[in-house]
Amino acid sequence: MYEKIVLPNGVRVIYERMPNVRSAAVGIWVMNGSRHEPEKWSGISHFVEHMVFKGTEKRSAKHIAVAMDAIGGQVNAFTTKECTCFYLRTLDSHLQTGVEILADMFLNASFDDHDVDLERGVIEEEIDMYEDSPEDTSTEKLFESCFRGSSLGRSILGQSETLEQIHGEQLREFVKEFYRPKDTVISLAGSFTLGDVEFICSLFEKMQGEGQNQAEPVAYHPAIYTKEKDIEQNQCVLVRRDNGEKSFVSLDGLEDTAKALLDAVHHGMYEKAKKNLTEHTYDAQTLEEAKRLQEQYGGFIRTMWC
Repeated sequence: MYEKIVLPNGVRVIYERMPNVRSAAVGIWVMNGSRHEPEKWSGISHFVEHMVFKGTEKRSAKHIAVAMDAIGGQVNAFTTKECTCFYLRTLDSHLQTGVEILADMFLNASFDDHDVDLERGVIEEEIDMYEDSPEDTSTEKLFESCFRGSSLGRSILGQSETLEQIHGEQLREFVKEFYRPKDTVISLAGSFTLGDVEFICSLFEKMQGEGQNQAEPVAYHPAIYTKEKDIEQNQCVLVRRDNGEKSFVSLDGLEDTAKALLDAVHHGMYEKAKKNLTEHTYDAQTLEEAKRLQEQYGGFIRTMWC
């Protein structure tokens, strides 16, 4: 059973003990993703995610990496259309050390212009890599088609043209405006003490900012996007409007559509794809994003391949 603390500045701390483990995981969740970005800075949320690892006022990127290795910790992050998450896993005996480093990265990132220029190239390579992935491309293009004309339809990674407009000043301005206490949730699970919880609270009670991010509803446009590529795999992604009565995992009404599509694309592969469609789920990040689609727009996503 989890417990919740709301700090005076609005940061929420949620924690749950797991008595059978000797490790702990901490996540810093910011309710800010690519859909909250100004169009001129498309991709800036993901850019922030990268730059948080490049050093703070008192720690260099090397210091962060060496310090995490020294405690056997794992630190990483991801960006979605709805939120950004920075997380840590470590042994319970090193929890406070790891959390202090993670909080420093999150609250005091330096956004040095030299590091920004170097990291921009890394992100552009990541964009090229995603364009070579049928799974990533098909999902991204479906969003672009179904939610065209809105921030929800833009790529999480951004484009080279918008990334060129982002420097240290823009990153600091964006974080100040969109990384606010009331948009921040700290999650803790595993083996820890009440003293660990109090220590985490002391780190994030210093966070400043007023207000809360708001996302305007966007119009859903039925659309079909196709792209031919000389590869052996066929990738198909469906977004379906729902009347609110069917559950997220239901395949009711979807099989006929899937069969017709797959028969058209690759005759005889329907049964194989149906098995994948039934048994395969995305990782937690993508699955959560699909749930939000159902809640906000009355639809959900399923993927299949053959």
